[in-house]
Amino acid sequence: MNKTSRLQEYRDQIGKRIKEIRIRHDETIEQLAEAIHLSAAQLGKIERGVNLATTDTIFYTALHYNVPTDYFFQDIPGAPEVSLKYLKDNESKKLSGWKSRLEAKIAEDVDDFKLTDADIREMNKGPKK
Repeated sequence: MNKTSRLQEYRDQIGKRIKEIRIRHDETIEQLAEAIHLSAAQLGKIERGVNLATTDTIFYTALHYNVPTDYFFQDIPGAPEVSLKYLKDNESKKLSGWKSRLEAKIAEDVDDFKLTDADIREMNKGPKK
């Protein structure tokens, strides 16, 4: 099997898996598209095998349905293990990146948050009755 036909098989099978899990959870294409940050038209193309699902699409869909990313590669003959490793590595990097950005934002906000002596005195009084 050449690379082009193998890629088309991946498109078809991954799209089919996404559609199957969506239907099993009784969701419309619009509901899933909104949840995973895609347009319904784009998700439809993925489900039909016209477009290949990106790492982000697979990752967000797996999170939405609480399944491992491997779920979308099951039963694909010859699906290389490197694909699963690549996705797992990307998930880890993505989560690490989100965590770093969130920590930086919190630190930035904390630096901008200044309490005056009057604020502290007011807080020490306790709740107003």
